Formats: sequence, C-alpha cells, structure tokens
Amino acid sequence: MISHPLILNALQNDVSSLLNLVYIDWPTAPVRMHSRIGEKYWDGQIWTGVGALGSIGKASSAAKPGQVNMSLSTTDLGIVSDATRDDAIGRAVKVYLACLDEHRRIAAAELTIYRFINDVNTETGAIHNITITADTARARFRNSTNHLRYSPAAWRQKYPDDSYCDDIEALAASGLPNESGSNKVGTGGSIPKGGGPRYKSA
Repeated sequence: MISHPLILNALQNDVSSLLNLVYIDWPTAPVRMHSRIGEKYWDGQIWTGVGALGSIGKASSAAKPGQVNMSLSTTDLGIVSDATRDDAIGRAVKVYLACLDEHRRIAAAELTIYRFINDVNTETGAIHNITITADTARARFRNSTNHLRYSPAAWRQKYPDDSYCDDIEALAASGLPNESGSNKVGTGGSIPKGGGPRYKSA
C-alpha cells in the first residue's frame, strides 16, 4: 500500500509525474531501469530509462496469482545473449512506484512489487525481446522442491522405472581401472602397460 504523501498526491492530482523503477538482481551485475527515457538518479544509483521498449504487466493479468511479467525490447543482441547465458532463476526483482519533482528529478519512491525470477525467455528478430516472469516467495519455495536431492531409496520410490541409482551402485561396486591394465571399463579392453602417466625423478 502506498503511504508516501508525495506519491499519494501524484496519484490523485498529477499522474504524469509518476514512473516505475525496476531493480533486477542479475547474476553478472545489478540492473536498474525506469519507465521513462534518459537517466535518473535515486538511492545513490543511476537508473536507465527504457521508455516504450520496456513494460511491466499487472500481477492480476499473469498466468498465476501473484505472478508478474516484464518485457524488454532491444536491438542489442549482446543483451539477449547475456539473458540466455546467465542463470537468473531465483534472483530478486523489485519494482518501485516513484514521482518526479518540478525539476524532473525523483522526489520519492516506494516498493510496490517484490518477486523472484522463475523464467526468462528470449526472442530474436529485427527487434529482440526478453521476457521475465517473476513469482512470489511462496511460489519460489514451492518450485524449489523440484531441485531437491534424493536418497537412492527416495529416488527409486519417486521414479521406479529409472535405473540411475542401480547404474551408479553397479559402477561403484565394479571398482575403477588402475594403471596396471588388470581392470576393464565396459568393452574397451585393458589399458596397455606403460600407458599411464610418467613422472620424472627429482
């Protein structure tokens, strides 16, 4: 809920002075953007304007309750490559509602959305698009169960047709090949004598 008097006044009397600030805890470096154009300064940081190239969807319009979709269009393929390469899942996303003063500087800002990234999609073309889906902390915790580590017994119970644990146990029981050539790996045959690493005497 908005409580700052300057922002409340802007909501009632001057919506043209409002803008969104977006902070993304990106793996390689923090990303700070705002919904206008040009650079703005707030909280000791520079926020880069994306204007019409960026958008923030309403939480109520997302596929799941509490989910927020954000998109950025760019002609810089390097940005798209970074979005594809970097693993941003689980990183924080903060959206602030801010208002400008008579000098077009940020006078106040309040946190309105605090979510965690659960999906990043990219689409290349004449204009490249990056879409970020962010979810609530509760949904983040719920999704994290998909990446839990299982004991062999729990894994067999969850995936009875998967032979992964059996294969690992069989490999462990067979022992690893040594340099004498006495053990075999699969059907590859024995390691030739003298094939191991040689060390020079000191």
